[in-house]
Amino acid sequence: KKTKTQNINRQQAQAIIKRLTAHFSSNPNTSNNNNNMTVTRASSIVSTASAASVATSCSNGTVDSDVAPTPPSRFLCSITLQLMTDPLLSVYGHSYERKAIMDWLSRGNDTCPLTRQPLPMSKLIGNAKLKVQIHQWKYQHGLVDDISSSQHSQGVA
Repeated sequence: KKTKTQNINRQQAQAIIKRLTAHFSSNPNTSNNNNNMTVTRASSIVSTASAASVATSCSNGTVDSDVAPTPPSRFLCSITLQLMTDPLLSVYGHSYERKAIMDWLSRGNDTCPLTRQPLPMSKLIGNAKLKVQIHQWKYQHGLVDDISSSQHSQGVA
């Protein structure tokens, strides 16, 4: 018996894959090999996450309290598909985990991973608002103990 949480997690993950597939199929400037690898990687993550959710289910059909809640997709880095801790905002309105986008650009890529438009490093800015929102979400779900640590470091209180 699947729980509501498992169904929502799977639906959110499938929505991310659907968005990636739609983006890549509608953008003629992207490489099919890279697109297929990204979608395949996302699908693999979904399968692994679904298997982990099933494995942690109790015999009565409820999910173990140790299963992490699923964050909103806007909190996930489009490159790593992981919850961001230090988001940077591109001029095209997409946020990426700082390390992931810096690695992307340092490997010789000079375009936005999603739009394939030119993206110089100087056009990335810290996304303090999103960083605070992520920290608040983590606090609300018991993933951090202190709500104020991120807000004070961003000058928001």
